[in-house]
Amino acid sequence: MRLPALILVALAASACSESDPARTVLYPTVATPPAPPPHSGPSSSRAFVIGIIIGESPQCIVGASVKVLDGQRAGESITQETPCDVWGYYGGFEFDSLSAGVPMKLRASAHGYADYDTTVYPTAAPQPYTVLKLSRAAEK
Repeated sequence: MRLPALILVALAASACSESDPARTVLYPTVATPPAPPPHSGPSSSRAFVIGIIIGESPQCIVGASVKVLDGQRAGESITQETPCDVWGYYGGFEFDSLSAGVPMKLRASAHGYADYDTTVYPTAAPQPYTVLKLSRAAEK
């Protein structure tokens, strides 16, 4: 009586074998891709920075601009596209064709608001909007 149970266990084990041709056809194995080379500094990939300039209300500021003070694209300035929406992910500004990981110092400005400086690190990966929030300038 123990012999039939032993035969069933042996058959089940052989059915799960990697060398079974039917298993290879039904369940092909996927080769593991090679590991990327170690990161040795900034990448030359097509990275980007997207953002939006808002006021205290969190509404987009019409006519606000962002200027690159230092880093790649230094001196370039962009006026944000309006209408824009911080929750709808449209409008604002974008710097593209950048090198990933190379820092950029940005200055956001708008009439009637204090300037705001920040440093960003472009990436090719999906990323949230860079939100630059300006405060009203003190009246003189």
